[in-house]
Amino acid sequence: MDALIFISQNPGKQMKDVAAYMEISLAAATPLINRLIKAKHLKRIYNPDDRRVIKLEITESGIKKLETESIEMRKRMGELFGKLTQDELKEYIRLHQKILA
Repeated sequence: MDALIFISQNPGKQMKDVAAYMEISLAAATPLINRLIKAKHLKRIYNPDDRRVIKLEITESGIKKLETESIEMRKRMGELFGKLTQDELKEYIRLHQKILA
């Protein structure tokens, strides 16, 4: 999902940019991107002047996938945090802020 989010926020980036963002090798990023292309969530854009330059763009299917995943994540988070009392939520926020400081 990270690769799809990255490309949605940075259209036209190349596979090497995705690899750098995800802190993985280009060899590891290639099959990941290929799966997203096969699923029609991303598409390759070839430079007509230099076919070696291949940029990536998210498709409508990819946008819908991100929207669906976002809804599901919010639902799961609601279920998790719904089990906590108000005092527990406040304590969670306090600890989270302390960790991030």
